[in-house]
Amino acid sequence: MIAAWGSIGLFPGTTLGLKQGGELMIMAVVLGLAIGPFIAHSRSIMANLIPVGHEAALMGIYEVSDKGSSFIGPLVFSGLQSLTG
Repeated sequence: MIAAWGSIGLFPGTTLGLKQGGELMIMAVVLGLAIGPFIAHSRSIMANLIPVGHEAALMGIYEVSDKGSSFIGPLVFSGLQSLTG
């Protein structure tokens, strides 16, 4: 919903969508309040699915794939931009 509302604001001539900084702050608060419980819920589901005795290894993989790899996208994008201009 947040992405759709922001995308609507990109079209010229519309009064809907993210047009002002205050709207962005409100949407950031809404997203911030929603993402915390979502992450906690996904971690608890992952913890329930891990077989006994493999907790450290699989939670390590979960952490790398969750937050640890967030640098790869910007790294690839900046590398492509540097190569292609």
